[in-house]
Amino acid sequence: MEEFDYEKRVMGSEASISIVADDRATSDVLARTLFEIAEKEEARFSRFRKDSELSRLNSERAIKVSAEFMDALLLGRELYRKSSGVFNPLVDISRFGYDADISVIKGTERTGNDGAPYNTDMEAIHIDQETMSVSLQVGQNLDFGGFIKAHTAEKMAMAALNCQGVLVNLGGDIYARGLDAEGKPFVFMVQHPTDPNVDLSFIATNVGIATSGSYNRHWKYRGTPFFHILDSTGSKNPITEILSATIISRTGAEADAYATAALALGAEAGGEFLTENGCEYCFILTDGSSICSRSFPMIQQSTVNSYA
Repeated sequence: MEEFDYEKRVMGSEASISIVADDRATSDVLARTLFEIAEKEEARFSRFRKDSELSRLNSERAIKVSAEFMDALLLGRELYRKSSGVFNPLVDISRFGYDADISVIKGTERTGNDGAPYNTDMEAIHIDQETMSVSLQVGQNLDFGGFIKAHTAEKMAMAALNCQGVLVNLGGDIYARGLDAEGKPFVFMVQHPTDPNVDLSFIATNVGIATSGSYNRHWKYRGTPFFHILDSTGSKNPITEILSATIISRTGAEADAYATAALALGAEAGGEFLTENGCEYCFILTDGSSICSRSFPMIQQSTVNSYA
């Protein structure tokens, strides 16, 4: 078996795929198929494309949607319910200046709007699965960015047939399936935001992996430093001692959404929430220390200060 690597920019991120297969020809066919899945999902769910299904719903307020869109909406609502609203696809980060690709706004001064209250009640969205119709309430705009890339990574990995293993990475949202070229689980590393010499490596397979943090996607909103995560009110950044949260979960969508939820909840409540939902985690705190769940599959632990 050999590992073949591919890269492409898709879904607003640098995407990479590693396929463990018998030969390059088989791998090339699979890679094309997987990138096509990502391109279709981007066309459907991007909030930066006016012709996307998501943008049409936000603009027109009520439309008939595709089966893929309905599935994603129901998944977003499920994640909202499981997190008691801490993760919410209706919190609108564009109101606070994140109204273009992060490569455009990072480090810039943004104005956004006046911060007026808006409707973030997921239960208020009218969903009719029989007619495949969705209607938003006044002041509501959906954004699936908090889970759709990781969900897509999982879709891509599951579509990679006739191979020993596949690793899909959509801008840091990862799904790993199968084994590497040596027949072992894949190896990953948690990037330490403040100390590049720290090595927090772990192994995983057949899981989704996502990292969320306050240290990378940042800009100024009306003169105040701001990052891409809002608290459950949808009105401000959460006050948290977590600098980054790396989550391992059964599904890609859970890993991504729960990384956001953990950051908003803070280390203690976030750790309890993740444990209750069967996830492993590694938090890097603002003081540079690390806290990991007891079963986090670490293979390099020299800098981990404590376990929850």
